[in-house]
Amino acid sequence: MDKKIIKVAFIDGVGGWFINHIKANLSNKYEFIVDSKNPDYVFYSVFGTEHIKYDCIRIFVTAENCRADFNFCDYAISFDYLEFEDRHLRYPYYLFCESFRKLVESNEAYSNEVDSSLTKRKFCSFVVSNGRANSIRSEIFDILSAYKKVDSGGKYKNNIGFRVENKHNFLSSYKFNIACENSSTNGYITEKLFDAKIANTIPIYYGGG
Repeated sequence: MDKKIIKVAFIDGVGGWFINHIKANLSNKYEFIVDSKNPDYVFYSVFGTEHIKYDCIRIFVTAENCRADFNFCDYAISFDYLEFEDRHLRYPYYLFCESFRKLVESNEAYSNEVDSSLTKRKFCSFVVSNGRANSIRSEIFDILSAYKKVDSGGKYKNNIGFRVENKHNFLSSYKFNIACENSSTNGYITEKLFDAKIANTIPIYYGGG
């Protein structure tokens, strides 16, 4: 069967996590041609305004805690619990993430047993790049740090002298991980909770539900 050819543009911050996912899931039906000058569909996110220049079908995609503006987009893919005929698909960012997929595929995802190796690990980890988040995340870090050192391996509040390259390996060395979202909105859940779970560390979580 011949595939339908569609011309697409990915702009305004649409990341590889989305591009790779949509191609992998739809490539059996469609052949994608990336064409930013004359696309049939524009996929755009929150980091820019180029999308308003296009007069084709515009599809909003986000991994951030931002809502779709249907004055600008024809369709949206987001975390929101929103019913808007066929114009919105609830597909939170964590569904794109490797750690979530591994949990679904692993028997460990359904185990309530506590790993005995936790007692031999270091206290608590923190891996954050964005310092402009809800202050509760920093407050949790400061409160726990007053009790015992929390090792921060990200750009924000880094106290180990370098930025970690492999988050999974880093988290796996600690009993706890501060796994707070940037902000809290109903339905807004990213990879943070699942990154902690797949590393078998106990998440200290703040976020959506």
